[in-house]
Amino acid sequence: MPASDAARSGTEQLIAQFPGLAQNTVPIVVPDGAPPAVLTSLAHRVAQTSDVDSVRWAGGDVTRAATTAPTPLDGVLFANSNGADWLRVTLAVDAESPRAATAVRVIRSVIADDPALAGKVLVGGATANLIDVKEGIASRLPLAIGAIVLATAVLLFLLTGSVVLPIVGVVLSVLSLGATFGALVFVFQNGHLRGLLGGFTAFGAINVTAPILLFCIAYGLSMDYQMFILARIAEERAAGRGSEDALQVGLGATRRVIAAAANLISVVLAAMAVSGLTYLKILGVGLVTAILVDAFIVRLFLLPNVVRILGDAAWYRPTFLDPVYRRLRLAH
Repeated sequence: MPASDAARSGTEQLIAQFPGLAQNTVPIVVPDGAPPAVLTSLAHRVAQTSDVDSVRWAGGDVTRAATTAPTPLDGVLFANSNGADWLRVTLAVDAESPRAATAVRVIRSVIADDPALAGKVLVGGATANLIDVKEGIASRLPLAIGAIVLATAVLLFLLTGSVVLPIVGVVLSVLSLGATFGALVFVFQNGHLRGLLGGFTAFGAINVTAPILLFCIAYGLSMDYQMFILARIAEERAAGRGSEDALQVGLGATRRVIAAAANLISVVLAAMAVSGLTYLKILGVGLVTAILVDAFIVRLFLLPNVVRILGDAAWYRPTFLDPVYRRLRLAH
């Protein structure tokens, strides 16, 4: 959020006055509790981890160099009446940095290697949450992308009767997405154009969910434009025109509609770019970039020229797929 935002200001004051709520703290929870000696051993081992500033628990406060006795409040704060215990690890680095992620992974491995604690201890906090979200997304991302690409390729084949054009469409969509993600890095990760977009804080990264959402929307819109163009060209081919003539007639009939649609939806989505929330700014800038690049550079320039260069080869279809196309093809 902008520095002047009341929610941001309140959060910063809260963290300043209550350091235990800072983002760079890593709570370690032992739901069923553990003997004091086990907790003390764990605290000292975690304190020796790189980029760990200190560990505080009911038994004291330990750093890599020294241990101090707990205050009476600590005993109440870190031990629960139902037997649960917790330790508060404070990192010496930013919570969203790669070094913080490495430190949390090491802490988890230290716990996993201890027979007395393995499977009984939970490690949380902002860094752990980010690690788990990224790993959760990454574990399913190949399946999601594969399903999307396969579905669109099959539908484009049934629309055009070609096995080449779906491949061309997917490759060109990757170019559009590359330009979109490049713009996000330039603006929101590196902090350019902040004044033009109403001000925001660049912290060297982009929210991990934004590229996923942008991929789904931008890929769908880019395939939408491609479908309009190729459907019209395919109609002319089916009517008996040659590849070059079909391309000229099809592009001439659709280019103004696509350009108008791209301009209209860009104006609507650009409204998000002036939002006070950086996440909405990311979506607004990303989607406008994706639409304009895809419509005016990829679909109205690159796609026609690739089809022209390929000639009749662009409409290649293996003979064994003829029955499938004739039975399931999509037509106006």
